[in-house]
Amino acid sequence: MAEINIARTIVTKRREKGMTQEELAEFMGVSKASVSKWETGQSFPDIALLPKLAVFFNISIDELMDFQPEMTQDEIRRFHRQTASEFTCRPFSEVIEKCRRTAQAYYSCFPLLFQIGSLMINHCSLAGSSEESAQILEEAAALFRRVRIESRDASLAGQALSTEAYCLISLRRPDEALDLLGRSSYPYPISEPLIASAWQMKGQPEKAAAELQAGIYQNIIGLMNLLSSYLGLCTQKPYAFAETYRRICGLAEIFQIAGLNPGVLLSIYLGCASGFLKLNDTASALDALEKYVRCASGNIFPIRLHGDEYFDLLDEWLENHLDLGSAPPRDAAAIQHDIISAVTENPAFQVLDDEPLFRALVTKLTALPKPERTREEKKI
Repeated sequence: MAEINIARTIVTKRREKGMTQEELAEFMGVSKASVSKWETGQSFPDIALLPKLAVFFNISIDELMDFQPEMTQDEIRRFHRQTASEFTCRPFSEVIEKCRRTAQAYYSCFPLLFQIGSLMINHCSLAGSSEESAQILEEAAALFRRVRIESRDASLAGQALSTEAYCLISLRRPDEALDLLGRSSYPYPISEPLIASAWQMKGQPEKAAAELQAGIYQNIIGLMNLLSSYLGLCTQKPYAFAETYRRICGLAEIFQIAGLNPGVLLSIYLGCASGFLKLNDTASALDALEKYVRCASGNIFPIRLHGDEYFDLLDEWLENHLDLGSAPPRDAAAIQHDIISAVTENPAFQVLDDEPLFRALVTKLTALPKPERTREEKKI
């Protein structure tokens, strides 16, 4: 937590100068007892004395107070991983309160605020009621709004805008989301080719290739998500729905998405299965669920964003460019629980209970071994 550590600074700086408490007290015009209380944290120097103390030690007032309003990137990652794990083993109210306290303590650390907001939206379903879940979404939207308005990092502000809009959609406030996003889409320049050209000019072709691989990867995942959203508009058009599903499957196979990003593929297959049932196409629904279970049964844990033989430069790029690195937004045990319950506890699939294939898929899904904890999770 961010706090004032002036006591530690005074002790350290006084000892560096080889001074006694009496000598410092004499210079400052206070009693030795006052200096002793400063150093033990029983009291703080009067605010009028802070400039004099800082000048004497040849440091800034911020350094004197040892006030750290921001976390480092590594600290943010550790906080996120630990908190995501705590959501699976501690009372929800305690962990969400920890998020609130941390946000208040580091209210100017915008990368941290963004990750706290992400933790809130990824775990609000664990709240005790729909009203509490909505309240947490409101709080998350407020954090994203602050990041969007106050952060000088254009990329982070852009991510915050999109995620704030997601909160508004989840809260069923579409007009506000449209006003935030803009009611029209405009073509935007793709920056990766330009960045790659610059690295090539600098004689670093591998960095150029890594940038292009990252651009290809992000656009493929973006296209998969666009196709998934489009599916939702095709539930009254059997041909369009089936054709979109076919193209999703083709894209997933060509770029081996199950290995690169199983999370996005699992979500899409689940939506496809549900959509086919609305179209009374049981065979296609079972096909989508079979692909879902096959993906879930693969060696997907620990779920991390990563490259493969083709995207051989992606791992380092992801680690260096994403705030959380390649780590998932939630604990592995929680992710696996949701993967299983999304099928076994989904009312939409009850109509398949008499289907032998569906029962076999459920059996395979519920028999999945628990994921081993990562080194980071073992430290928590």
